[in-house]
Formats: sequence, C-alpha cells, structure tokens
Amino acid sequence: MALHVIAHFLVLPDKAEAAGALLRALVEPIRRDPGCQRCHLAVDHDNPAAFVYIEEWRDEAALAAHLRDAEVLRLVDAVAPMLAQPFSLHRYSET
Repeated sequence: MALHVIAHFLVLPDKAEAAGALLRALVEPIRRDPGCQRCHLAVDHDNPAAFVYIEEWRDEAALAAHLRDAEVLRLVDAVAPMLAQPFSLHRYSET
C-alpha cells in the first residue's frame, strides 16, 4: 500500500529564496529515488517562506531508505540554519 508523505519547511522570510532553491534542487533526485512514486514541491500562496513536499512512496521501507540518503541528509543540514522552526514530516496511509 502506498505511503503518502507531507514534509513542511517554514524558513526565515529573508532566507526564502535561498532555501527554495535548495529545496527545488532536490525534487528530481527524490523522483529518481527507488520507491518514490511521486514528489512535488509547493510554496504557500500567502507565505513564500512556507514550503511543502508532497510525496508518495511505495512503502515505509522505501521512505526509510530515502531519509537515510546522503543527498537528503546534506539538504537537511544545509537548510537547517534557514528554518524558522524544525521541519515536520507527516505520514498518511490510504483508507
């Protein structure tokens, strides 16, 4: 059964452009990740410092492997000083 993931990134307003560039750069590598069925990055219409990844994964194991990926970990480290609050990751299953 597919696993749906929403990852929220709220960055400092003066870092929105730089953080957005980093987050956008990771979309294609995520899409090529084994087990990734979909990945989109969106920005809040009312708050250009609020980003969300909307992803679909084959299963929990595929997501777990993705979250251990060196490229993903580098992005999290690079974006961390730009965050207004810790990013959040929410998992959803189909009903």
